[in-house]
Amino acid sequence: MSFFGKNIKKIRAAKKLSQTAFADLFRLKRASIGAYEEGRAEAKIDTIIEIANYFKLTLNQLLTKELTLNEIYRISSFTNENLSTISNKIPFVKNINFADYIIKNNDENFLKSLEKIILPDNKKKLIAFEYIGDKMANFQSGIKHGDILICENILLENIDKIAENTIIVAVSKQDILIGRFTYNNKTLKINYDNPAYSSNQIKIEKINKLFLAKKIISNL
Repeated sequence: MSFFGKNIKKIRAAKKLSQTAFADLFRLKRASIGAYEEGRAEAKIDTIIEIANYFKLTLNQLLTKELTLNEIYRISSFTNENLSTISNKIPFVKNINFADYIIKNNDENFLKSLEKIILPDNKKKLIAFEYIGDKMANFQSGIKHGDILICENILLENIDKIAENTIIVAVSKQDILIGRFTYNNKTLKINYDNPAYSSNQIKIEKINKLFLAKKIISNL
């Protein structure tokens, strides 16, 4: 049995592509994508090869097993940082899980239930957050919608030891804020790369958890 239909559906979900948008990439009809995903039709081999090449996958990956997030995002390919700082199997907080994470961020059973990302082994406890929106986009640069942030937990009392303007994830009782920070008078100011958005300010005592972004995995 081919996993092609299931895999293109998973790719679409990860890349935030509708069936129409996915079909347009490969000059196909939207109905064809639906038929592939539902197992009602098989794609031509040249179409399968084109899709595999576009997403930098092998035919074996696309056809013979269900793709993992690592394969879709090509996470195993990054090499520009000391890989010993990256943990092995870490929780992935998707945007749809943000509301639950705000409430259950200390619940080990909840964290175990989250989808996982596998990275090269190490001893640090990391977590991954899905970035949604355009607050951190600045023309063609910055963090893009659907990117994944690999983050390390930092103690609130150590915030003054972190270089300002680095990217952090601040978890309060109401929200999860992602941006570049400055710190003054026990207040965290979250700034955004997109000039269309104003900064947010939050008192340090209102923050439940704070994370420093160590790696950004592009959705492209």
